[in-house]
Amino acid sequence: MKWILLTAFIISAIPAQERWLVGDINIFGNDSIKEKELLEQMILQPERIFQKSEFTLSQLIDDIAALQEFYMRNGFFRANVGLAKLNHDSSRQRVDIFLFIDEGQQAQIDTVIISGDAVVETPGLLRSSKMEPGSPLMLDGIDSLQEELRVSLNSEGFMFADVVCGYELDSNGIMAKVNCEIDRGPLVVAGEFDFLGLDRVREEVVARELKFRSGQVLTSESIQSSIKAIYSTGLFDLAVIEPVDTFYTPAQKDTVVVPVLIQVRELEQMFQVQIGGGYQSAGGFYAQVEATYRNFFGLGHRLTGSGEISSNFSGLRLTYFYPWVFSYPLDADFTAYINRREEDAFFGVFYGGEAALNGEFSEFNSFRLWNRLERVHWLRDPPGQNPDLNTFLLGLWLRRDTRDNIFMPGSAIYMHLEEQIAGPGLSWSNQFYKTIIDLRAYLGFPDRRWGISSAIVAGYVNGYGRDGRFVPPNALFYTGQDGIRPVRGYDEEEVSPVNDQEDIIGGKLALTVNAVEFRFPVYRWLGGALFADAGNIWETWGDFSPGDLRWSVGLGIRFAWPFLLLRLDYGVRLDGDWDLDGKLEIAAGLPF
Repeated sequence: MKWILLTAFIISAIPAQERWLVGDINIFGNDSIKEKELLEQMILQPERIFQKSEFTLSQLIDDIAALQEFYMRNGFFRANVGLAKLNHDSSRQRVDIFLFIDEGQQAQIDTVIISGDAVVETPGLLRSSKMEPGSPLMLDGIDSLQEELRVSLNSEGFMFADVVCGYELDSNGIMAKVNCEIDRGPLVVAGEFDFLGLDRVREEVVARELKFRSGQVLTSESIQSSIKAIYSTGLFDLAVIEPVDTFYTPAQKDTVVVPVLIQVRELEQMFQVQIGGGYQSAGGFYAQVEATYRNFFGLGHRLTGSGEISSNFSGLRLTYFYPWVFSYPLDADFTAYINRREEDAFFGVFYGGEAALNGEFSEFNSFRLWNRLERVHWLRDPPGQNPDLNTFLLGLWLRRDTRDNIFMPGSAIYMHLEEQIAGPGLSWSNQFYKTIIDLRAYLGFPDRRWGISSAIVAGYVNGYGRDGRFVPPNALFYTGQDGIRPVRGYDEEEVSPVNDQEDIIGGKLALTVNAVEFRFPVYRWLGGALFADAGNIWETWGDFSPGDLRWSVGLGIRFAWPFLLLRLDYGVRLDGDWDLDGKLEIAAGLPF
């Protein structure tokens, strides 16, 4: 109370002005907690170039109270935060604040007692919540322990479990005993489903995404995975699943069957148009447009039409997406397309159709099986044989992807294996086989702006049968296609086979290695990257030599706004002549 009266006295002595601003904030006595952390708890902030806080007595009082509470939550129960003095400058209308803190001794955990009618694995929970004996007593840690105990019980099916944790300090306020009382309640079994919020979407669309059925034990994991699956349909912007507490009696302590409330909110607009575009150093400017209707027949069937245009490519695509084929968790899609594509190696109009079946083996493992029938009208005769043949292709890829965010993943792996075969036993089709392997590893940090990644992509294609080793030019490997990444610092023709006219002709063997990329924050939405690349494309398998790999190192800048993605990479070549010439690559895009 004394410091409040002192503050009021000091303020009353300040000449009246239209507005007083905060100058400096000086904090003394904070030996255990950094000044930066303390300032983060305050509304009033010291003057900076782009930061000015208006000074008021009431806000200063609130900020001191916030600091006092912050110290308590960190185990300093006898800490005192007070106002030392205020200096005012009438000419600048600035007030300098001086705060003094007597931290006292931080309380330590003596014992942790978990009691009640549930047996849980406590050592791991104590470690994860930092509540082991001998650790500093943190109120956030008590809250975390209480929540982790509840989540542990929920994961076993005790959805109505009640957990209450508290603490007792000794007379000196130094040692603490933490107590957690558990009432696990009954094992909860799902009964009837009650759906709310459905209008244009059929009930069965939501029901089929549920990871539990009536009569099964309800757990927090099955609820969360069900919510995730409901969102993945692209039909809802809200999904909530809750067991209904039927006020069980002590006689029902062991098991109760309860109704399950499933509440959703449908998207306001099922028809959506998206526009994107950007610029890449390799391909120049491009523009994209996509229109989708998401809910044919009320079953979540989608029809998507899209178009793209760039300096060397233009195309139209129409895709019908059919989820849950034959009531199984398999998705089918049917696509018709026409593309006009001009490269150094070929120039033609490609049109055809594709049918595919998609599914998941588990949460992170998926597959795609497809076939494609394609016809080409060559606007410039390609090299090789039988340019007028169609292509009937069968393809399969298997994928494991543990990333939770493709832009800033945590620790994760990505593995993709793809096999294609064209024209088996068909005289009217091109005949070739193609293999692509894409492996990536990510090491994440708690702050996702930091990260390390490595990747390797390898591909091989060759002809067989009637035409020997002939491969259509559009099936060969080129930089920027089939996952073949550029070697930053090199022009495309320096990492691809060329003909006598120095035109890129594509290759049958490709290998690119992103040896390492280290991502780090710079300022807010601005990030940086250090990288090392290697790679090349060879005309045939026999041309391969490890010594032909092109190496580069460089520095990248990343701008990530909600409406724009911008990447600048400057790569320096490390060739045999140690020519340290560099190249700037730009990629900017307005995402869908």
